[in-house]
Amino acid sequence: MKENADKGANPAQRFEQKEQATAIRQILEKLPVKYREVIIMMYYQDLTTKEIAEVLKIPEASVRTRLRRAKDKLTPLLQKEALGYE
Repeated sequence: MKENADKGANPAQRFEQKEQATAIRQILEKLPVKYREVIIMMYYQDLTTKEIAEVLKIPEASVRTRLRRAKDKLTPLLQKEALGYE
């Protein structure tokens, strides 16, 4: 999910990557905060589950549960986006 735009990508590819990143951010905004924050920390800030647990002051098992639930909620939203539905 990171925005690692390939420096060798042509302008059309870079545009598509930016569009996808924007769409993903918009979809993330639809998640409840407790799920969104663990996704952002894990995939955008590269924190481990242990580090996230320390930051949020919750058990590491709770972080893993929130990540799983967040992914479960994201899957249909991303599929809907991929099919072009809103």
